[in-house]
Amino acid sequence: MNADIQRGFDQSAVMTGVSGIQNTLTSGFGDLQTALCGGFANVNANISNGFAQAEIGENARQMANMNQMFGLSSQLSQCCCDNRLATVQTQNIVQTEGAATRLAIQQQTQAILDKMCQDDIDRKNEKIIELQNSLNMANLAASQTAQTATILAALTTTTPAVA
Repeated sequence: MNADIQRGFDQSAVMTGVSGIQNTLTSGFGDLQTALCGGFANVNANISNGFAQAEIGENARQMANMNQMFGLSSQLSQCCCDNRLATVQTQNIVQTEGAATRLAIQQQTQAILDKMCQDDIDRKNEKIIELQNSLNMANLAASQTAQTATILAALTTTTPAVA
């Protein structure tokens, strides 16, 4: 952003310099024209006509120089606009890629957290199954002990005692 502002000031300085050169050239040639016309006012028509032709040629060269300077000014303006556009496009690319990168990081982080949570749930479920199996085994052992005691009690009451 600061570089864009600096380029604007640089361009303004160049344009001011170009305008100053144009004004100096125009003023200088105008002064030359006035001096030539005033100094040779009494010279015959042929010489006067010759200077007038030279003056027209000089004016034509001045106009050509001014047109070149205006062309240069237009090129500098276009260059500045092109640079600004390129800067904006680059900023847009950086912002778009940054947003995509942040989204990818968020998605990967969420996937990792989801996996960790699922691992915790799986370990909890395994522990529940382990405890259920232990409880079932304890209940089975208690049931078998009770059944054995019932069978032994029934056998002892039905069998006469041998003396």
